[in-house]
Amino acid sequence: PPPTAPPPPAAPPPPGNVAAPPSAPPPPPAMIPPPPGFGAPPPPPPPAFGAPAPVASAARTVVPKKPKVELAEDVKFNTLHWGRLLRDDSSRMVWDEVNDIPFEVDDFVQNFRKETRPAPVVKRDTPEPTKKLLKPKKKSVIDGKRSQQVAIALSRLPPLEVMMEAIRYLDDSKLDRDAVDSIVSILPTSDELALVRENSGPDVVWESPEAFFLKTLTVSLIDLRLQCWVFRTSFEESVHQLEQPLNWLKSAAKELQKSQIVKKLLAFALSMGNYLNAGNSRIGQADGFELPALVKLVDQRGNNGINLLQYILQVYTKQNPDRPLSKLSDELSCVRRCRGLNLVDIGTQFKRLDGAIKVALRQCETVSNDPAVKSHPEDPFNNEMPKFLEKAEKRVKSVSDSLSEAELVFQDLVLFFGGKPKVSNEFFDLWDLFLRQVDANSPKEAVAQKTATETKRKPDKIGAKIGGGGEGEEDPMAALISQLKKGQGLQRDNTTKTPRTQQHRGPGLQMGDISEGLANLRKV
Repeated sequence: PPPTAPPPPAAPPPPGNVAAPPSAPPPPPAMIPPPPGFGAPPPPPPPAFGAPAPVASAARTVVPKKPKVELAEDVKFNTLHWGRLLRDDSSRMVWDEVNDIPFEVDDFVQNFRKETRPAPVVKRDTPEPTKKLLKPKKKSVIDGKRSQQVAIALSRLPPLEVMMEAIRYLDDSKLDRDAVDSIVSILPTSDELALVRENSGPDVVWESPEAFFLKTLTVSLIDLRLQCWVFRTSFEESVHQLEQPLNWLKSAAKELQKSQIVKKLLAFALSMGNYLNAGNSRIGQADGFELPALVKLVDQRGNNGINLLQYILQVYTKQNPDRPLSKLSDELSCVRRCRGLNLVDIGTQFKRLDGAIKVALRQCETVSNDPAVKSHPEDPFNNEMPKFLEKAEKRVKSVSDSLSEAELVFQDLVLFFGGKPKVSNEFFDLWDLFLRQVDANSPKEAVAQKTATETKRKPDKIGAKIGGGGEGEEDPMAALISQLKKGQGLQRDNTTKTPRTQQHRGPGLQMGDISEGLANLRKV
């Protein structure tokens, strides 16, 4: 077809709110009905311009059916937020069956109305309330991990003022040993102090770690003071850990050298061992034996399964009833305490203690010569620490003498028992093992006697046998058991005929005797 001319351009919209003049509407397009079988017919064309719009169906308009609640002007409520439903009678709902229920409106209003508070009357003489000042933000310049470590430690310690005062006066009532150790662990380094000083100012508010670092500067030579204090709080425990095992060793040596039971057991072992070695010219006819052989007696077995130590203990118990084996533990009480005692380790610990007191003496002298301390003669450090160190030196000298004495005593003890073993912990561990072997292989009589001496006597009639009611009466249970042990069976009365399989041969115990015996038991 020939090309058609383009439509004229649309007129521009009028300026402002001036309505455009009406123009003739374009003719509606021709509606071509769809072919049969291809859907519903199209909707009707829109009304022409100026024609009235169709009115919506009245069925879609839903009007509230509940009456409107009228409130007084001074009554206000807090809104109850819900999703409102309006019934349109198109479907059945539960609200069709729910009707309004009367209630006390005045009481309801009194309980749920908004309370209106009158505005505060500001008097002319009363100044206006000032605004709350915001707290200044605290500053931190220390590494995060280090700052957290210091903050956690400070949270378990007293306030800074109390802490510094306790350090000046060496007050153990305010700071115990654990607290002093904790303070020493968080003391600032020179670099940390320099960093805090560089960032300090009159308006700077520090976090607790930085505030603690600055507070340590108020106590002169606080690190040396605390190290001296740590030495003082741990000194008594350190000395006790040295003195106690040394005293045990010296007492154990006396016990072993004086114990008559030990000498008897060694004599039996030597005599019987020489019998066992009679055919051996190399090890027979011995005047003694080395101590490690003492714990090997349990390995020597006899024909009846008994070991040599058990046999020695049985012979000893028969020959020495006046000195039972139960007394051996009492005679060697300190020997068992010396198990694991090593004189070499004790000597090493003493050297540490001796070195620590020398360091404490130098630190105390440094603090005492500090100008800040000299200017305050009443400083508690100068009054207490030198006196303590003077007494501590004497205690350390006493421990040194005790250690030397214990070493000589042990040397004599080793020679007394044959020269082996020469190490203190091996020597006393061997004796401890032998004593445990004696306890495990002692005869029943010795064990029973030992148990009887350690436990209280049982009350009368506890554990007594079940028997007759009085003296001279036969014990029915004993009679019954005796009959059964003799092999006499159970049989019924001969007057009653019983099958052969149920009869018992021999003049056995009758069923009536058993009934009579059980009746007597019930009486008892």
